[in-house]
Amino acid sequence: MGNTGSYTRAAEDGSGRGKGLAPSLNRILGNITVAERWPIIALAIFYLMARIGGGNLPSVLFRTTFLVWTLTYVWVRLMLKNLTCMYDSELKALQREQETRLTLRFDNEGFLPIARLNAVTRVPGSAEGDETWRVVTTVPSVGSRLTTRQTSLMEHGHYRLGPVKITVGDPFGWFEGQVEIYGDRYLTVYPRVLPVRGSDLPLRQPFGSLRTRMRSFADPSDLADIRPMRPGDNPKHIHWPTSARYGEPYVREFELTASGEVYVMIDLSDEDHQSSSFMPPAGRPLGVFSSTEAKERAFDLTAGLMARCLRNDLAVGLVARGQRDHSAEPGKGPERFRTALHSLARAQPDCPLSTDIILEQVGHSLSSGSTLLFVTGRLTPALSSRLSSLMQLGLGVGVFLVTDDDTEETDNTEEEGALEQSARHPFRRWIVPAQSRYVTLDSQAGERRKQAGAIM
Repeated sequence: MGNTGSYTRAAEDGSGRGKGLAPSLNRILGNITVAERWPIIALAIFYLMARIGGGNLPSVLFRTTFLVWTLTYVWVRLMLKNLTCMYDSELKALQREQETRLTLRFDNEGFLPIARLNAVTRVPGSAEGDETWRVVTTVPSVGSRLTTRQTSLMEHGHYRLGPVKITVGDPFGWFEGQVEIYGDRYLTVYPRVLPVRGSDLPLRQPFGSLRTRMRSFADPSDLADIRPMRPGDNPKHIHWPTSARYGEPYVREFELTASGEVYVMIDLSDEDHQSSSFMPPAGRPLGVFSSTEAKERAFDLTAGLMARCLRNDLAVGLVARGQRDHSAEPGKGPERFRTALHSLARAQPDCPLSTDIILEQVGHSLSSGSTLLFVTGRLTPALSSRLSSLMQLGLGVGVFLVTDDDTEETDNTEEEGALEQSARHPFRRWIVPAQSRYVTLDSQAGERRKQAGAIM
């Protein structure tokens, strides 16, 4: 369902200044500005002619011009007084790159029409170069005017619709009234769930048909294979039809479900952004990510990893520490995923702490035997060492590096050294191009194109 919206009366701004007018006249006019100087000049000429030369014509011209000038000013004042505006969205919550219809509705509660109305607002989370929404229209007396716009929202986030800057004026162009309206409607844009294929995650507690001494249990609802019976197998798991067919005992083998928890962490440090003058179109920080596309793909991947683990019946938690902590406790089921996705939509790479400090805090708060899947846009030698030290604490670690470069070559010497060093560390890593449509978890680490996923 779409938002119901609410009407917001235009509040007078009072910050505008007339062209060439004294400050005292601006205080008298309030938030009405004089757009044209010639009515004031005409008034002064007719007044001087009436005072010096005398006669009826100059006096009539002065009184008529003054009357029209005054009535026009009152008209603009009434426009602002009787104007209400509603900025709304068809959808209250949607996924990134999903289309929605935005509406701007202007209502005139007075008997005088609004002859000229210009409105300017921003489209939240819109694509680059498509942020400003401008509306030029008129509103009839005791009527309304509805303007719509179909748009795709390209950046995740929790947005407040508005403000809407409105300028109204008379048909002569003499006066202009300016107001700024702040609405009470919010719009949540969730990351897209990037499909993650394969089950080769670096779990500390493995699952699947793997022989291990680590603590795990067979899930009787998830049949993995039927194989010949070996010493130590449970006789209760004998599959009698297959055993009768081959003349020897065969047993059912079930998936082993991990008993540890999985934490998916996205790097929200803005240490690289503070030294860069580049800002994305919406003014949101990029953090350690090389572009807006890479940043959004990292959030999509984080959602995809959580969804993949939940499908494997693993308890999944979210670690997203920016200026505000948007982390979510581990859990299972659709409700837990919706809670984590809601927190992820509000997270931005704006944390003033470095990635090393955040990882140190996270490592001490996670229990031994759990798994950390770390999504970042930059891998340094210091970061590789920190991730390796987490494995010494008994954690399983996997790193997903989101980059704009989908080739093997790189011009960044530091990043090249970090990738070389990470290959010598025990944790698994995948390099995901920002253009990837899905990610495949291969069994061979270090091969960039195989681990990056095919580009459709």
